[in-house]
Formats: sequence, C-alpha cells, structure tokens
Amino acid sequence: MILYLSGKLAAPGNVLKSEENLWKISGCQSRCWSFWELWPESPGYSKATVQLFEHCIQHGIKVMLDSGAFSLQQQWIKHKIKDEKEFSLLSEKMFEAYCKFCDQWRKKVEFYVTFDYKPEAEITQYMTEKMWKKGLDPVPVFHGDENVEERLRWYLKKGVSYLGISGFRKGLIGQKRTSTRFDFTDSCFRVLWDTKTKRTKVKVHGFGCTELLLMLRYPWTSVDSSTWTTTGFNGAILLVHRNGTKFTRLYISNHGNPVHRGKRHFSQLSTLAKDAIRPILEETGFSVEELSDDTSKGHVARKIFNARVFADFEKSLSKKPVVFTPFLNTLFGGEDS
Repeated sequence: MILYLSGKLAAPGNVLKSEENLWKISGCQSRCWSFWELWPESPGYSKATVQLFEHCIQHGIKVMLDSGAFSLQQQWIKHKIKDEKEFSLLSEKMFEAYCKFCDQWRKKVEFYVTFDYKPEAEITQYMTEKMWKKGLDPVPVFHGDENVEERLRWYLKKGVSYLGISGFRKGLIGQKRTSTRFDFTDSCFRVLWDTKTKRTKVKVHGFGCTELLLMLRYPWTSVDSSTWTTTGFNGAILLVHRNGTKFTRLYISNHGNPVHRGKRHFSQLSTLAKDAIRPILEETGFSVEELSDDTSKGHVARKIFNARVFADFEKSLSKKPVVFTPFLNTLFGGEDS
C-alpha cells in the first residue's frame, strides 16, 4: 500500500529545502497535490504548491494529482459562490483547465483523479466519461450515494484499472447510516475482490483514509491523508495505540492549558509513560522540547514526526499484504477514539 501525504509542511524559509527535509527525515516518498492550489485562477492558488509539485516530480517522489473539485464544492456550500449559475460556469472552466493539466502531466504523475465536483455517483460517472472522451484516463471516485454493486460493476465493465472509494468514514449507503462503519467499504470490496486470485480486480484508492483500522482491514493499493499536518499544527503527535489497530493523538504543544487536555497531554502522563515515549520521539531526531514548541519550528517538527509514523506504518504493511475477509468486522468492531 502506498500512503500519499497531502498538505504542505508550511515551514519558514525555503519551501523546497523544507520539503526535502520532510522526505529525508520521515522517509515519505509519496505526495498528493490538489489542482485547486495549482490552477492560477483558483481562490486557493499557491505559487509555493506549484513549486513543490514540480520539485517532487523532478526528484522522483510519487505524486498523486487530485482534481480539487471537493474544494470547489466547499466554496459553493460556504456561499462563497453567489449562485448556481456562477458555480456551473466556474466548474466548467476549472474542468477544462484540469483536463489540460492532466494531459500535460499524465506521464509524470502516478495517477490523476476524476473531476467529481459533486459527490454524486451519476455526476461523477458523467464527468469521468467526459474525461475519457478527451483521451484521459482518470481514477473514478465512488462516494457511496447509490447502489454500490451496480455502480462499481459498471466501472469494471468499462475496463478501468484504478478505482477510488470515498465516504467510508460515514458509512453511507443510500443516504442511510449503516449498522457499522465497515458495511459500506465491505460492500465495495465484495464487488472488487477476486476470491480466486485473492487480489482486488483493479487497483483501489481510499480517499482521506486515515484510520489505521481501515487501512489494516482492506487491501488498498493506495490511500491519502492530511492528518499528519493538521494534527501537528494543532499541537499533537500521532502514536500507534498499544492494541495496534488505531492511532492515538498525544497533545504535546505548550500552547494553552495542558490540564484541559487531560491524560492525552504529554505533561499529564506518568513518569513511567513519559520514559517509555521519549525514546520513540527521539528516534526521529526530535526532542520532547522541540516537539512541544508552539512556534513554527514546533509545528514543523510535529508534522515531520507524524509523517514518519505514517511512513513507518506504510513500510510495515507492505511486508504483509492485506487479504480481504469480511467476517473480521466482528473482530475489529468498535469506534476509534
């Protein structure tokens, strides 16, 4: 499984050198960049992201290209786009620019995602077909809003080689919450899993798949996550829970009153617990003092630490490929905390 880290390190100084430090210290070799930040006419456009995108490709870092359509949709939801007509015009303009960009970089990136400007199966299918007609081969995204088997089998019959799954955290099927949050993803992999070869029929990508339990349970080809950077920015680091099936957020930043964090703040741990955790932190080359710093240096240190946790998990999982076994939901049940 390949874990693509999305989001910027946002370190002070030279952004390219900081990105190289991220690769070197964390071991991260896969990045996800959004067209929302790469398109000059986008409200989210960032020259730094353009530099980082090209720098990754030049240095052999695996790059996944996201359409940025989710960010466009958020502009509509948050009423930053005045009406549906403006939304439609902007969507079409962005779509055409995105297709040209995909065509330009198609041989350099690992894959690029379809333009799913609304998380609806029919619209996503339509936009994917529009991209096919332009000679492009995007990874379609299924958001789980309609019949799982019918939609996924349609893509399989069309001969797609890579499929994306989103919405599994909510566990939605037909807009209804399932009995467990695994039901939706189980239903997807029942269609995509080949019981004879014990492999998926196509490559499968999990969008925003951060839960360790979800990564352990399903045979993803790849997943992406921004948790490494958001968690670090918010003053916490990620540790693998002792049961090995989930990540635990440990707040370590000096910002605010540590007592409010309860036992999840490093300062509130027992001496024994602190002594057990310190060596884990220092393996990354960062001290507790550096990780607890609430300046930009501390933010960067925590983000790199979290990226290292993800990269180490990715390596460990690659040594033992996951075999899809639906009955295991009874063993892996329960909510992450």
